[in-house]
Amino acid sequence: MRDVSVDPARAAAPSGTDADTIPAAVAASVVARPAIEAVVEGETGLLVPAGDAAALAAAVGRIAGDGGLRAAMGAAGHGRALAAFTAAEMARAVEATYVELLGRHA
Repeated sequence: MRDVSVDPARAAAPSGTDADTIPAAVAASVVARPAIEAVVEGETGLLVPAGDAAALAAAVGRIAGDGGLRAAMGAAGHGRALAAFTAAEMARAVEATYVELLGRHA
């Protein structure tokens, strides 16, 4: 298990999204890949502006240098993953998206 995970998220922008506008995620995380939507700023990780190498380095340094912060964010990230990213919750979110999209075309 890793202590810190960094995901600059510049390669895989959602369709119709400019990758340069997506913030990078720095998370003390127990999830496989800290997606932007999984990071709650200051709670489960840190978000920095896209393309800001100095901010990314500072965020990595902050988390890497503070074991208590890493542990707290890691625990919060684990709890969030267990609560928000279960199969049932993801199915509910997909269903809600379909209902919303179908409602627009009704």
